[in-house]
Amino acid sequence: MTAPRLPAAPSTRRGQGRRRGMIHPTCPRLELSGRAPTPPPTPTEHRMTDRLKVDDRFTIEMTPPTADRVGELAREGFRSLVNLRAPGEKDEVLSPDKEGEIARSNGLAYLSIPVSPQDMMNEDNAERFDREVARLPGPVAVHCASGRRAGLLTFLHVARGKGQSGDEAAAKAEGTGFQFGTPETKANFIQSVDARKT
Repeated sequence: MTAPRLPAAPSTRRGQGRRRGMIHPTCPRLELSGRAPTPPPTPTEHRMTDRLKVDDRFTIEMTPPTADRVGELAREGFRSLVNLRAPGEKDEVLSPDKEGEIARSNGLAYLSIPVSPQDMMNEDNAERFDREVARLPGPVAVHCASGRRAGLLTFLHVARGKGQSGDEAAAKAEGTGFQFGTPETKANFIQSVDARKT
């Protein structure tokens, strides 16, 4: 018996058989240029901007804490909270007295040292900060309105304790993400650190 005749294989010439541009279902689809499509961007880790860690003892909070935030600081293991805002400052979240009350109810030692933004590098303020902060149990969270006053006085305090030069202290501060704001503020900071070494 003669075997049945098989149909002829389909032509693979251009324009016949598979249509141009048809992609096999198991193959990745290519762009018209022949290049693989650009993959979606990989999610990146956002830099934390609500606090700066100075060292194991000091952390700068970049915004004034709410009542809930004060409780969070206690649960995170902080033992002291320092407030450099003056009573009645613009956009006050908690008055110094109220913040102290909430801090103490959460087991935190609390210190209020009113420092005006125009007088943040005053030597009297720096000496008081050094003297009173040294008595607090750590870790210590320090805040003002934006972190500028808190950063300047805290980095100044740490530089004095470690015997750093002004340039070393400024580089350390900027390395954590702290911004001096103006060249004049940075120069005054460096001068203050160096003046304490003499």
